Amino acid sequence: MPEFSSSASASPDYFAPLPASFPADPTASRRSAPKSPLLLTKVMRDRLRRAVRFLLDSPELTGLSDAARLAALVLLAKSPVIRCGVKIRQAELGRWLGVGTSHIEHNVLPVLRRAGVVESRVTTDDLGQVTGLVCELTALRAARAAGGDHPLRLLRRDLATLLRLCERVLGPGWAPKDGPVTEPGLLAGRQGPGAATDRLALLLLVLQTQKNGRASLIGGSVARGRGRCAATVAKLLGCKVGGGAKVLGRLVRAGVVVVCREELGSGLLGKSRLLVPAVASAHGVALAVPRPRKPVGRVLGGVADDGRPEGEAPDTAAPPDGLAAGGGSEEEVDERAAGAVGDHGAGVASDPLAAPGSAAGDEALEPGVAVRAGGAGLHAPHAVVVTHGGVGAGLVGGCSGGAGGGEPPRRVRAREREDRPGPLRGEQPVFASSESVPRELAWVVEPVVWLWSHLPRQGRREFLTSLVVGELERLSGLVGRERAGRALRARFVRRMGQQGSAPVADPVRWMLSRGLRQRVDCWSELCDEGVRIDSAAPCASCESDHGDSRAVRGAVLRDLTASGRRVERGELDAAVHHAVQVQAATAAVRREGKLRVQAQAAAALQLRRDEARLREEQRLAVPCAGCGLPGVAGRCAVCGWRAEVVELLTEVVDLVVAGGGGERSAVERRLRAGLEQRAAETLAVGADEGEVAFARWSAARDLLEDRRREVLERFGGCVEVEAEVRAVVAAECRRLAGTGDTGWVRAQAAEAGEASRVRAAQALLEQRISDARGQRAVARERVDWGARLAGWAVRPLSEEVRAA
Repeated sequence: MPEFSSSASASPDYFAPLPASFPADPTASRRSAPKSPLLLTKVMRDRLRRAVRFLLDSPELTGLSDAARLAALVLLAKSPVIRCGVKIRQAELGRWLGVGTSHIEHNVLPVLRRAGVVESRVTTDDLGQVTGLVCELTALRAARAAGGDHPLRLLRRDLATLLRLCERVLGPGWAPKDGPVTEPGLLAGRQGPGAATDRLALLLLVLQTQKNGRASLIGGSVARGRGRCAATVAKLLGCKVGGGAKVLGRLVRAGVVVVCREELGSGLLGKSRLLVPAVASAHGVALAVPRPRKPVGRVLGGVADDGRPEGEAPDTAAPPDGLAAGGGSEEEVDERAAGAVGDHGAGVASDPLAAPGSAAGDEALEPGVAVRAGGAGLHAPHAVVVTHGGVGAGLVGGCSGGAGGGEPPRRVRAREREDRPGPLRGEQPVFASSESVPRELAWVVEPVVWLWSHLPRQGRREFLTSLVVGELERLSGLVGRERAGRALRARFVRRMGQQGSAPVADPVRWMLSRGLRQRVDCWSELCDEGVRIDSAAPCASCESDHGDSRAVRGAVLRDLTASGRRVERGELDAAVHHAVQVQAATAAVRREGKLRVQAQAAAALQLRRDEARLREEQRLAVPCAGCGLPGVAGRCAVCGWRAEVVELLTEVVDLVVAGGGGERSAVERRLRAGLEQRAAETLAVGADEGEVAFARWSAARDLLEDRRREVLERFGGCVEVEAEVRAVVAAECRRLAGTGDTGWVRAQAAEAGEASRVRAAQALLEQRISDARGQRAVARERVDWGARLAGWAVRPLSEEVRAA
């Protein structure tokens, strides 16, 4: 598809001569109609339009570029139904949007990540090489987690239909070796700036189009001089009517949209119609296009609404060689929704007082709506002009052919531009070519681009460029790429104004010391000579300091003039200086007091730390209560393992008794025997006391985990737990009824039931353990200590005790 220019007049000519019957798509026969992705039922079209509008109207995408919005829509179409991540390359995403990989890397994906729309991660192969990105829409993930009738909770057939629709409208087309060929979309040939806006507009129009090919137009009143079709496109894109008119004009010239008006019985033109021929062809409907009248445009004040004088016939001559239908010349290097790059060519009539992209009546729209679709610039840079008289407009910053008024008069013998800090005629200047500065830095360094002409060596020019790039990267980390460029350009303008007519002997030294250096006048790192970098507004902290100085001077002046006498300037300055010195002395005393308080607080903190360290040393020096080993904080490792074995064995006994393992004393004897057997299996011959204690502790810990697993499995199949599982499954089926197919609902309900089985078994086990511990406490209270002590009294004493 040929490229087409985006420059349009205030009232573009949509109503071009049309054939009596629009040619039908040969692939849209009755037999092949179901295979066309444009063949949508009313229910499917409404469901997809609802999902697309919900995604584009989300707060995260509000204010973003059309390329970022279209990228989010493509990721939604390519998302699988079982997960939210889409594996894609940046180059492939750029082909979907009609832009390059650099634009995707710098202007699309970073914007979506910062806005919280997309979360991405890099995928690599076995060798560590990057294979692509996995992008996940946060809104889609939240919709699937929320469940219910969410607009983004689309079924498999809905996502498949949306993907095929995107392929038919804006897909780049594929021709695999061992697979079916996918034809390019309707706007696959639309590339470059503004391509994402046109593709998004056509996709939204297709979702608004009925099966007879007519798109639904908005109601109400529209701006004077604009059509209802342009207002409809502007409403879909969220811009003003001027921007919508330009986008609609490009779509009409591309042949994917037809704008016509009905011819009434009286011969006058009636309502406008916005037709999408591809949709009508997909449904097998002949596109009925009314025959236009002559002249095509409406005559208002001697000028037709298509921009031609009254009575002049439309130009139907074939375009010259090198020009496509509806396209621009080969010299056009950019396409935007609001203006073209470069000067207007000869013979093009335009209103010099009208701003590109504005329209009468645009002010009637609600505030906050973008004036132009896609965010096109108001004016584009001019070509570099270098003459023998000095630096041209392309190097200094003027418009070619424009007179610069408001300059002070110069002497008669002075040549032009000698009052600027550029090279003088006696210095033999060497003008820098357009390749001296990278294209992406040309606008930023435009106020000081003549510095590159003072450097005849290419190495020094590259070094100067690297300095600018480094400062731009530093500012980008503070305020972002776009604001950083504006801030650096404004800094260059201020520095050149401060330089005046003084010559710059060494451009690199001047750039390091004056041009690129940020002059911070306050505590804020965003301050540059009293100007904020992020907003270009005056710095509030600097104004506060200046206000304090003015307040001091005013207070001193009021005190001196209170008696009514006249005060001299020197006396006032001396009094202000004395007041400032008094304030400085007071501030110094205040600082000393703060430092003294801080020193006292630090001394108290150090004292508390010393006391805590002393207490810790005393605690660590306490000997073991069991074996008497010194310096072990009251318990050594061996005694600690022994105590923990007793605690673990008690927990195991409670667990087994709670699971119905039998009487407590019998269970305890059986478990002790098993514990000793496990410990003996792991010990080697000649193990010391520490190894034996650690082996018993490890065996007790493993025994507790094994018994807990066995009891939980037993409780998972009991009657109480099964009843809880059935209740949860039934409740989950009722909640998910109607949200998906039957198999998916049953799988979700079964998963919820298994999760409830685990929770119910754990709750039942905790209850049984609590009961077992309560019985143990009661049994401990009922111990016959008299009988127990009598039994201990008859036992013989050991030899160690008798010796003691």
